[in-house]
Amino acid sequence: MKHSDIRVQTLAELCAQAHVEVPVEVFPPLVAYLAEVLRANKSVNLTRITDPSQATRLHVLDSLCALPEVMGAPAGRVCDIGSGAGFPGVPLALAAARKCTLLDSVGKKGDVASRILKDLGLDGSISVSKERAEQHARNHPGKYSVVTARAVAPLASLVELAAPLLSRGGRLVALKGSPCQSELDAGLAAAAVVGMEFRTRREFILPGGYERRCVIVYVNARQSRVPLPRREGLAQHAPLG
Repeated sequence: MKHSDIRVQTLAELCAQAHVEVPVEVFPPLVAYLAEVLRANKSVNLTRITDPSQATRLHVLDSLCALPEVMGAPAGRVCDIGSGAGFPGVPLALAAARKCTLLDSVGKKGDVASRILKDLGLDGSISVSKERAEQHARNHPGKYSVVTARAVAPLASLVELAAPLLSRGGRLVALKGSPCQSELDAGLAAAAVVGMEFRTRREFILPGGYERRCVIVYVNARQSRVPLPRREGLAQHAPLG
């Protein structure tokens, strides 16, 4: 995969259509990163999206659409839960000029992301941890100002996983498709238990197609009513609320 197969101008135009202000110097490393992910995808299963133009929209642009919410968070580091090949963490970290930890317990994906970041000289600001979110929270409690997650888990699970990672006032920025009302209600119920507060929900259509998207923000407002993190897997299999 050549970098030229993914056009900087195309990404810039898509961001303009989405009304997302991205520094122009960020586009070339984003294009280079995506090209390397698609090249690595031929030997390691990182994504089902192999067409460069579609990957530009559905990985990079989709990630960058949450930039306003990340920029509105307190200054500090980003943790991207379930990052996989590095989305949304890498695009958001570069565009927001924040240090970032990509968190994914699937070792092969983390190894590939780590290698690409090193090859592109991006490993000084973006690191990879192959831990589960619960384990990482035990090792780094309250380290982050922003936690991001895209298509990883239901909101009730995400607010629980994010809470012990966040400093007070820090934000969970959850990138979702079109969550149903029951998921939204469950997220609110779990948030009340773990000390998180719902802040905003923004819905839009992803430019260049018809995909519905939603960015939901919670804030770490108070101490959790239960000790966190709980045992690995409980957030997903026995959500609070």
